[in-house]
Amino acid sequence: MAFDGIFIHSLVEELNKIIKDGKIDKVYQPEKDELTLVVKKNRKNINLLISCDASLPHITIIEKRRDNPKAPPMFCMLMRKMLVGSRIVEISQSGLERVITIKLRNKNEIGDTVYLNLIVEIMGKHSNIILTNNEFKIIDSIKRIPFNLSRVRQILPGLNYSQIPSGKLNLLTTNYDELLDKFNLYKSNKPVFKSIYMLLDGISPIVAKNICYLISLDASTKFDDVNKDDIISLVDNLISLQISLLNNKFTPFYVRQKNEEKLIDYHILELDLYKNEKNKIYHNDDIFKVINTYFSKKNDDHRIAQKFSNLRKIVSQRKDRLTNKISKLENELLIAENAEEFKICGELIIANIYKIDANLNEIELDNYYDENNPKIIVKLNPNLTPSENSQKYYKKYNKLKTAQTELKSQIEETNHEIVYLENVLSNIENSTDVENIEEIKNELIDTGYIKKKKLIKGKKRKVKALNPYEYLSSDGFKILVGKNSAQNDLLTLKSSSNKDIWLHTKIIPSSHVVIKTEGKEVPEKTILEAALICSYHSKAKMSSNVPVDYTAIKNVSKPNGAKPGMVIYVHYNTVYVTPKESEVLKLRKI
Repeated sequence: MAFDGIFIHSLVEELNKIIKDGKIDKVYQPEKDELTLVVKKNRKNINLLISCDASLPHITIIEKRRDNPKAPPMFCMLMRKMLVGSRIVEISQSGLERVITIKLRNKNEIGDTVYLNLIVEIMGKHSNIILTNNEFKIIDSIKRIPFNLSRVRQILPGLNYSQIPSGKLNLLTTNYDELLDKFNLYKSNKPVFKSIYMLLDGISPIVAKNICYLISLDASTKFDDVNKDDIISLVDNLISLQISLLNNKFTPFYVRQKNEEKLIDYHILELDLYKNEKNKIYHNDDIFKVINTYFSKKNDDHRIAQKFSNLRKIVSQRKDRLTNKISKLENELLIAENAEEFKICGELIIANIYKIDANLNEIELDNYYDENNPKIIVKLNPNLTPSENSQKYYKKYNKLKTAQTELKSQIEETNHEIVYLENVLSNIENSTDVENIEEIKNELIDTGYIKKKKLIKGKKRKVKALNPYEYLSSDGFKILVGKNSAQNDLLTLKSSSNKDIWLHTKIIPSSHVVIKTEGKEVPEKTILEAALICSYHSKAKMSSNVPVDYTAIKNVSKPNGAKPGMVIYVHYNTVYVTPKESEVLKLRKI
């Protein structure tokens, strides 16, 4: 966790510079576990965002406030009553713990000066925002923790607030000899990096691993196996770290995997273990820009994951129902294809009507239609005459013959729907932004798979038009990729020239890919690169030797009544490629 005690130490320094002595003007609660304080200082509004989200807890200054619910939650109402108009006296940290206290000064109802503490605990799933009075009696918290949730520590109005002592050394106040004694006396079979952060406050696993990396010590080595020289080197590095902290020597940065969009980490310490050819490090003197870059991407990923999960569930359930439907239809078709047997029974009854007595349940007759089975047992309804039994068989025969045509049509239609839903699932799997997920959701609403919510009269559902993914081949040809079924239709059928090259994985669901030729001859290398891109934006992105068909746009058409993104094509060639993310992203135009 990069939001460790060391990171918070530097953050508190910056917060004091920016919002100390500021006045809280407004309070919002955009999410159930977030607060935004609008701090007015030097005639400027500063938005302080505090999040105790279990997966992404953090505190930062943001430029633009997030959207808020129409009706503020009860906790927000209380915070407005208690905090609006108060002055920020100081922001402090408890040692190197992940606890920030914002000391506030305000006036009560009768005009007396009162002091409050807004305590922010950044502790993963235990993160919280707690308001106390000057004596640290809890007024309320954004997450109430009763006895049934925690027997160790309850957070409820009226209780006294207290931290659970960590029992670790404070790196800010310890000295060389104390550290050396602590390490020399410590016994553990745990990895050395774990032992470091278990002994010292404020050290996260990644910082502990980096300390090991700096002295060329395998971080997974058992602490008991570490020799004395390495212990001394560990202590030397920790003292150097202490000096940097005390002198506020920070280098905010975030690190991203090269040629990929994935953000790996962020911190204010130079972490040498990230300095390799796989990563790219971005420095910024503004610690809040580093935090916002990282958490904005993580928040987007989190929102995508939630929406992704919901849509995938809806589509997968519908697809599973259709698969079951196909199985039932095929069984019914199998029965219908035996319709001829009913016709034979009807004809045999007529041919032998003089032999059939009344009140029979069945009769064995000569079968003129099958040399291998000269005898056949024909079931009869004893309440019907032979003629009526014959008519009943003819009716069953005619019904099944009609059903054959209908069943084949239903099976074909259902298979087309399954293919469409597989394409939608592929588009969901390959989505990288919330807007695309929303556009896919709108498509599912338009095609009737999701119920349309009732809108307020006069308001229309806004749909932001998205651009396709854009790549540039090594030969300079623009390559466009549809992000969803509706966009595939637009790209293939409306915005491309007949001379452009169209690509799609054979049989496998994928995005539509178009090479913009501008009337030029397309080199084989560009076609292979486009095929690589196409396979990457398909259900087979993790496979090898993926078949990709390509043809001129003029050979692609959409059948009448086909669902979005469903087309047919002729006169095509096929290439086989193995998708590699690093090669594909090199061609992406950002």
